[in-house]
Amino acid sequence: NFPEDTIKKVTGYNYVNICSVDEDPTEPGHYFASSFGYGIYEFRNGEFIKHYNDANSMIESAAPGRYSYAYCRVPTVKFDNEGNLWCINTGVKDIVKVLKKNGEWVSLNYDKIEYKPTMVKPLFDSRGWLWITSLQGWEGDPGIFCAKPNNTLFDTSDDETKLWTDKFTNQDGVSYDIYQVYSLCEDLDGYIWIGTNTGLFLIDNPEEFFSHGTFKQIIVPRNDGTGLADYLMGCLYI
Repeated sequence: NFPEDTIKKVTGYNYVNICSVDEDPTEPGHYFASSFGYGIYEFRNGEFIKHYNDANSMIESAAPGRYSYAYCRVPTVKFDNEGNLWCINTGVKDIVKVLKKNGEWVSLNYDKIEYKPTMVKPLFDSRGWLWITSLQGWEGDPGIFCAKPNNTLFDTSDDETKLWTDKFTNQDGVSYDIYQVYSLCEDLDGYIWIGTNTGLFLIDNPEEFFSHGTFKQIIVPRNDGTGLADYLMGCLYI
């Protein structure tokens, strides 16, 4: 539904590797799409409006130099309820960028995730905390990051943060090597659910995430007379 065939002619850059799209909650028909390589594209009422990359915004390239324009990796864009666009700009020092509703760019630094290569999906939970998945990588990269803003959304200096990239250990003391973290969501009770390459995990007390890394798994009785049970969706790709 978007005029994609003309974008390369207008911008001079390839229009490829589109990873996400989100609609402005304050303006129906106003969309942003992100590319893993070429930055961000803005659309309004079905028409292409603007392209953002390292030349005209705070979006950074993961490979500065002659071909930096091809390494503006933005796997996810996500609006908050106020119409600010949150951008995950992976592989650079300041991975979180925000295009505020008033058109001002803000670059947020979290030292625990600087230069991480596969930070992917953001989630603002009902407490106003920012969660981001680290999809995969090397040297213990796959995992979960959380930042508690303390009522200063665009000032990270007083944020409490935690990055968990070690083994996921459940309530029974069973540990798993996590190679991919695919998905993240919050349920109506405020619990955080995490989908991984080795099953489904739950953070049922998010406040404790900052002090230790225990992840709960739901136990499902077999009800076959054996007295045995299994973990819900255990060892599945979720």
